[in-house]
Amino acid sequence: MKPIIFSIIFLFTVTNAFAQNNLLLLFSDDDLITEVEQYYHRVKGDNGDIVIPSKFHKQLKQIKSNNYLDSLVFWVSSYGGLKKTNDSIAVVYELRGNDLTGTVGSYPIQFLDTNTNEHLIYFTGSSFLSNNSFSIQQPFTLILTIRQNEPDEEEYIFHSLSNDDYSISTNKKNELTVEAGKKLKAGELDHNVNTIIIEFNGDDSKVFINNELSASGKLDPKELNGILLGKNNKNKPDYFTGYLYNCGIFNCILTDTFKTELLNILR
Repeated sequence: MKPIIFSIIFLFTVTNAFAQNNLLLLFSDDDLITEVEQYYHRVKGDNGDIVIPSKFHKQLKQIKSNNYLDSLVFWVSSYGGLKKTNDSIAVVYELRGNDLTGTVGSYPIQFLDTNTNEHLIYFTGSSFLSNNSFSIQQPFTLILTIRQNEPDEEEYIFHSLSNDDYSISTNKKNELTVEAGKKLKAGELDHNVNTIIIEFNGDDSKVFINNELSASGKLDPKELNGILLGKNNKNKPDYFTGYLYNCGIFNCILTDTFKTELLNILR
């Protein structure tokens, strides 16, 4: 009897070690973050796939090394977990479980830029993703890394889902406007990759484009309820046409040093 028990224990140990080593190889790292391992198992358990595990993990490992991982309460990446039907994206898996889901007929698509070898989430001008369970109080910092097509009208990149208090939009000139009760009119986005950092912080709110301060002033300190990416929350919505790299929310205001570091992490 004892040899049988020993064999079972040995087999269990070897199997676990093999699975862990496979994960380390998959993420190309010998120091796998616990949150990423849990995320991987959740995505695979739902029959999803992580696009480029090594890049996804590298981003979060750099955020952790700057002591901000615990403050990161929302994180999606074009290199992270997706559930697809052909090239159409039905689910974008979020690190903490606040997954973004699409609607049949309005799915964004996965796009491979053959010039840069970047895997991107492409919003077609009639597609969107949403999550109705996420909420957060100010102060918080929202990060968006996008590349926008030439707009021919007002476009909404981000909107709150349950109310009209929060939005991020551009006009025909590609000038950025951030709204939370009141509006902050920021600078113009070019058609390269842009990282937008917004500090929602009541009277001391700020908008940065590629780490350059573009606007500052007062935004109403209301709660953000629900996330809508790709359009606004109207009966006749205005959509976004362009590419999403990352969207993240930190439950704090970031230091200037870390905002600079983020530009390297997110590109």
